Amino acid sequence: MLPLAKNAADLFWRPVCFAGVGLANTLVDFAILLELSRVLLWPPTLANIVSYSCGLLCSYMLNSRLTFKSRTSSWRFPFLMYICANILGFLTNCAIVFMAAPSLGLILAKSYATVASFAVNYLLSRFFVFSTERGTHRQ
Repeated sequence: MLPLAKNAADLFWRPVCFAGVGLANTLVDFAILLELSRVLLWPPTLANIVSYSCGLLCSYMLNSRLTFKSRTSSWRFPFLMYICANILGFLTNCAIVFMAAPSLGLILAKSYATVASFAVNYLLSRFFVFSTERGTHRQ
């Protein structure tokens, strides 16, 4: 494939893969949440903390291997950066909902917030967490 064609395909497929990983980690989160809270009768907040953490770990593993094809042997620093990127995405989401919901309504505000937080998470993951400067990933 020509470099330009490869870059064009990359511009399309990487975000699509990132979105697919997001769907997968959401399913993992919900499955574990339901199992812990309904079957094992854990308190909802504790079950949510554990299930969300499992979803985040799933997201990191799938995105590092599938979406961004990371080959680094060290995972601690990139994982910490991934958590920070997700926190910034979450804060973006919250800020948009907070500012837009009074005038647009909750559903429309949340829709815009979801698109914006997806973009923030993807761009931070692509250019900072899984950056490929000088042919290697940041350690």
